[in-house]
Amino acid sequence: MIQSFNQWGRLWVDFFGIAIIQNTVFLLIVIFALHLFRKAPARIQYGISLIGLIKLLFPPFLEAPFSISRSALIGDIGLSYAPEGAVSPAANQSFRLDGFGLLFISWIVVSASFMLFRIVSTILLKYRCKNGEILCDGINERASGRSAITIQKSDRIDVPVTIGVNPKTIFVPSHWDQWSADCRKAAVSHELAHIQRKDGMVRAFQMLAQALYFFHPLVWFLSKRMDEYREMSCDDNAVSFGKCTSVEYSRCLVEIAENMVHNRLGSSSASALIRRKHELLNRVKYQIMEGTMKQSLKLKRVIVLSGLFILFIPLSWYCGRKEMVKQVEQPASLPDSKTWEKLDQEIMTYPVDAGPQIVRRTDIAYPESAQKAKLAGAFFCYLRVNESGDVADVKIKDSLSPDCDQAAIEAMKEWKFTPAQKNGKPVAAWVVVPINFQLE
Repeated sequence: MIQSFNQWGRLWVDFFGIAIIQNTVFLLIVIFALHLFRKAPARIQYGISLIGLIKLLFPPFLEAPFSISRSALIGDIGLSYAPEGAVSPAANQSFRLDGFGLLFISWIVVSASFMLFRIVSTILLKYRCKNGEILCDGINERASGRSAITIQKSDRIDVPVTIGVNPKTIFVPSHWDQWSADCRKAAVSHELAHIQRKDGMVRAFQMLAQALYFFHPLVWFLSKRMDEYREMSCDDNAVSFGKCTSVEYSRCLVEIAENMVHNRLGSSSASALIRRKHELLNRVKYQIMEGTMKQSLKLKRVIVLSGLFILFIPLSWYCGRKEMVKQVEQPASLPDSKTWEKLDQEIMTYPVDAGPQIVRRTDIAYPESAQKAKLAGAFFCYLRVNESGDVADVKIKDSLSPDCDQAAIEAMKEWKFTPAQKNGKPVAAWVVVPINFQLE
């Protein structure tokens, strides 16, 4: 199991590492495009941000023109003191989690915990709000007639909110009746815009991107900007639907914010009219400065959006793998059964106080001939480490193929150890290394 995590970790680093680099470049381009369109309508800025989100979730699909080496899996190194007939060398090997495996497991744990926390918090918020009073006034009738949506009061929230991927209810605070009719209408229009735009579904994908790239600051920056542009876009829809002016709508936002005591949502997956008071300034400024902040050239929009989609393709490649050693024509010499009996006897009768410890090792490349023949399997390498810590001899047991044997011998001759110790002095000793060639 541990060996599998180590293997998956290497594959994950190869694949996900390239994706991180590509997506970082793409997000920088998206952020630059947002700067160019800083005076464009919010729906344009939101669309640009949405392209960045899609790129984050879209796996690489083009094979790169270059490749990286395909290496064999090398098990942990340990001394064997018994001949094969008594104890199998594999029984003496305990695989440990390497850096790749540890990094892979950490990423899975953090990402899964992040998503689990968001899902649980959303469920709890919806559960807390579900027992409120269902309103039956004229505003609710208009909302129901337009989108089959109900409006429900809750004393657990301070601002109107919709919850979930495909919400059917707009939850409003208990002091809803204290708002003016214009404010109630504006609030319902805003939340209806979220529902009609399928923002709940986009929020779910946004949370997934945050979970996968929880370590990436540009992902969090883009997510924050998406939240801001989403609310501004819904503000525009609310102004259009409510047939009020931008200034009148902004007054309603300020009035609702004044009645906010604190944010009790506890879930970032919910679409709320106002999350924090200090975030309201940009939305009000955007509405009031309508004449200067919502102008952009159509040709400019087409060029930038087309450029983003074109860059989407070249920044979606992955690295293939191929061997980096030439095929060996001469087969590796293999010891006969008498040689193994003598070697096992030597290992058994000459134990040491402390075995050799690996200092430096070279990856074993997967021979092309073995890959083409779909040859995979495991074998054991017996390494004789001399008093200087160098590999003086390599013997292959349970040979897989001459090419695989030779690839292992060539790589292991370059390994370096700290020598074994016996009575406080360095001595020569044998170590057993399991090798596993696996096809992906």
